[in-house]
Amino acid sequence: MRAMETRRARRAHKGAGRPSKGARELFATRMPADEAARFRELADTLGVSYSDLLLELQRIGMAHRSELPFTVQEELDQTA
Repeated sequence: MRAMETRRARRAHKGAGRPSKGARELFATRMPADEAARFRELADTLGVSYSDLLLELQRIGMAHRSELPFTVQEELDQTA
């Protein structure tokens, strides 16, 4: 009887919580402490998670990758 109650409880909670954002990969970076503090402050001000802010800034950066130093841009062009 106990196992059946557990299955029912799991079914009742299915779909609860945040919706999935799809397949994700973990990326980690280290940044200078003062920049990290400014980053946290911005995320808090905007009311978003650090991860969501980093993703949006990364998207903006990729759209402007032509502004990177020439040697880096050359490498990116070869992989595109």
